[in-house]
Amino acid sequence: MVTVPVLVSGDGDIKDPKFAIHVGPVDTLLPVAVDLEKSKEVFGDLCSKCHSLKRPLGKTKDQAGWKKTVDRMNKNSKKRFGKGISTPNQRMIVNYLAAKNTFEATCSKCHALSRPLGKTKNRAAWERTVKRMSKNHKAKFGKILPDDVQANIVGYLVESAGK
Repeated sequence: MVTVPVLVSGDGDIKDPKFAIHVGPVDTLLPVAVDLEKSKEVFGDLCSKCHSLKRPLGKTKDQAGWKKTVDRMNKNSKKRFGKGISTPNQRMIVNYLAAKNTFEATCSKCHALSRPLGKTKNRAAWERTVKRMSKNHKAKFGKILPDDVQANIVGYLVESAGK
């Protein structure tokens, strides 16, 4: 199981600290773990019922953008199949796509994405690599990657290029 930390507000909405606009005090958000392996599976199973997975995988959106898209797909599913996508499944789809986009947006600043995706490492090795890359990020851009961003990248890499 691959997990990454995300933040969930009291109303159950998932808040990615990198993308979320926090309207209330941050201490109203609670950390939870997200199973990216299961999230990827749910994404593949549900989204492929209506269209190719290349379609969403080719897009880049922030957490709010993916939530809006998944809300629209939920409505389409209700019309087409008579039932929508459950709230937990919607959250898993959004989390998987947001983790993927965090990886892409962050890592592509310095090198081709094929570089990390062409490797196969376990979680501990990916954690070391991402920590090292975070130091490179600081040297190049003046700040290290926040822990939540590193966790999303590690989670995505373990799921996509793990042993």
